[in-house]
Amino acid sequence: MAKTPAKTTKSGTAVAKKDDAAKAAAAEFLKNSMGNADADSFAIPFLTILQANSPQCDPQDGAYIEGAQRGMILDTVTQEMFTTLEVFPVYFKREFIEWVLREKGGGIVARYLPEDAPEYSEREVSGKRLWMVEGSDTNQLVDTRQHYVMFRPIEGDGHWKPAMIGMTSTQLKKSKRLMTMLKEQRKAGNLLTFKFGTVGESNDKGSWSGWTIAPLSDAMEDAGLLEEANEFQLALREDRVQVAGEEAMASQDTEETGDSF
Repeated sequence: MAKTPAKTTKSGTAVAKKDDAAKAAAAEFLKNSMGNADADSFAIPFLTILQANSPQCDPQDGAYIEGAQRGMILDTVTQEMFTTLEVFPVYFKREFIEWVLREKGGGIVARYLPEDAPEYSEREVSGKRLWMVEGSDTNQLVDTRQHYVMFRPIEGDGHWKPAMIGMTSTQLKKSKRLMTMLKEQRKAGNLLTFKFGTVGESNDKGSWSGWTIAPLSDAMEDAGLLEEANEFQLALREDRVQVAGEEAMASQDTEETGDSF
């Protein structure tokens, strides 16, 4: 027996038209809502590990965050803190960053590709062996490995966000290990996410918290993640990305290891 066609009521038609009108209005709003925003209008977070000397851990500091503890991972934009993250590496960049020593006021002076770095010499400054820019008593050169990633908390919602993780000093070996794992996986045609956490570390100069990195899950089937990662990588290649709170890199492991940016 043939089925009777479903009837479309006037109220149903009206609702459908209203939904279509709302979608059209939303599309028009989204197209124009950001005005003439450019790369200087947006910033992705820098993900840093809080240390014992981080201002966020000091109740007497204006930057203090309630509940902040050494070893937590800080999102410098939202000020959220995490213990573990799922991370998908998107882009890598190595730079030599020239910093003013923290005791001389701190701050970034300039950034260089490895082949363009200024002349420097290893010198002892305040009992620490540092790469100092030739002709300067205040500026240090720091080998910095920058990992641009998509990340989300291991626990909580599944929303991916872009960020940058900078590794220097004692963490350079972690960067090299991650790059080696990525090379091997992608040579085999695999795309994996990684679990990033932290662990206590020490040497004869002190103790600090460093990164732990381990393969986590297959990303090949996550079309949403790969689409966002492609867009983020394109923005990075076109130099349309700014990093917020990168100065936090200066306190990642400075007092503990002897480095002083």
